[in-house]
Amino acid sequence: MSFDVPDINNINIKVGRYYLNGDTNSYYFEITKGNHIQLHCDDLYGLFEKWNPENEAAINEDVAFWSVPREYKVVVTEMGKVILAVQWQYDDNSNLTGLM
Repeated sequence: MSFDVPDINNINIKVGRYYLNGDTNSYYFEITKGNHIQLHCDDLYGLFEKWNPENEAAINEDVAFWSVPREYKVVVTEMGKVILAVQWQYDDNSNLTGLM
């Protein structure tokens, strides 16, 4: 099996708003210049409460994390999938070991 893996240098992420499933009445991610991304929602607390019911600490941590622009890194997997990561980890050999 072979994959057409894009060259990371040819990937340009357009500045703008990206809505979940194109629903402009929903929350959205905004991509800004300088490789930054921010989640926008009328009620971030309510959004994260759905994902972390009754976990006040996790809800508040997510709200604080996404309330400000985050730097992102473009990562291309071995199968050619392009990922925008806002957190990443490397092992002692500089191999990428984790993404969020």
